[in-house]
Formats: sequence, structure tokens, C-alpha cells
Amino acid sequence: MGVLDPECPGEPMRRDTVFDIASLTKILAVWSTIGCLVEDGKLQLDTQLGDFWPEVSGHPLAKVTARHLLTHTADVPLRANLRNLYGSDPQDIRDGVLREALHRPPGEAVEYTDRAALILGYLAEYLSGRSLDALADSHVWQPLGMTQTHFGPLPDGAAARCAPTELDDGTGTHLKGSAHDFSARLLGGVCDFGLGPQLSAGRVRAAFHVRLGDQQQRLHLHT
Repeated sequence: MGVLDPECPGEPMRRDTVFDIASLTKILAVWSTIGCLVEDGKLQLDTQLGDFWPEVSGHPLAKVTARHLLTHTADVPLRANLRNLYGSDPQDIRDGVLREALHRPPGEAVEYTDRAALILGYLAEYLSGRSLDALADSHVWQPLGMTQTHFGPLPDGAAARCAPTELDDGTGTHLKGSAHDFSARLLGGVCDFGLGPQLSAGRVRAAFHVRLGDQQQRLHLHT
């Protein structure tokens, strides 16, 4: 199975090694949570955000829909670049992201952007009245048996099982148990675009099998 850390060749990879899931955060936390809100009748995918979300009313995002964000057709800025644009205060970042101008009218082009997931995370929090980590845990991870999946930073004991990721210039060591992406760390680890939750590979494989089985059962019931 290889080694856990190239700098420590004597330390093997373990079956319960915990990984930063990076951009799978979008699937395992954001998109799945949005899907739960749709199933619960709390979100209509094709309703413009400005029709029900006061934070974006009167701003360019008002004409965007959740479907635009999910399909990368919202035409929001392509790069996060959060600290350079908005500083380090989480509320200032939220305000800046939700009020930013669009490149063009929504729906005209497909452009992959991390910001779409960040906005969807904010939307999920607004509709549920809960933080994204709590929402993902109760609506997605716990029902799928993903009991060891968490947003970082993790406590020291759990972090010791983590595979290392980015080299932290501040400490000169590789990060373990905290989000590898700087923008996610800027927002305290609970972020939506590339970045935060930690889990074992075996657990995510099992979760996908459970979810696929559930969907197949639903399809059978509806035919």
C-alpha cells in the first residue's frame, strides 16, 4: 500500500489512514447537502436566488439559480483569491463573495470555479439555519455510516493517522489533519471548495455503495 509519508519511509500506509478529500468536498458535503434540501422541499433549483435570499437581493447573484451553481454556469469569478480581495474576516469574505460581479449573464457558458461551491455552502447554511459541517454530518455522513468523517482541523490523536498534504511555509512541515488549501484554513476549515473533510478511503467507498444502492431502490419503487 506504499508509505504514509515519503519523508518517513519506515512508516507504512494503514488501512485506517485518514485523507484530506480535497475537491471531493464538493460532492460529499456541498452537492449532497443541497440535494437533501431539494428533497426536503426547501430549495427549488430553478428559482433565482434573489427571490428568496435577502443577502444576494439587489446584487448580481440575484439572477443566478442553484442549478447554475451546480452546473458551473453561474459565471461567477473563476478563482477564490479570498484574502487578497476581501481580507481575513469571515463575514467580510462572505459579503464580498455574495456581492461580487458576474463575468456575463448566467447560463451562457460553462466555467469550472471553486466559488460556486462556496456560494452553495452559504446557501445551505441560510436555508437550514445550521453550519455546513453540522448539516453535512446529520444529513449525509451519519446516515451513510461515515462516522469518522469531519471537517478539520482534527485533534492531535486523529491527526496522527492522517496522510500529509501541503508543505506549510510557516512551520516548514507538511500539514496533517487540517485543510491543505489556504482559503479553507482562512475560513476555519469548514469550507466548500477543495478542502476540508478528512476520512478513510475504505469508508468513502462503502458510503458510495450504500448511496448507489439507495438510489437503485428508489428507481425500482418509482417504476
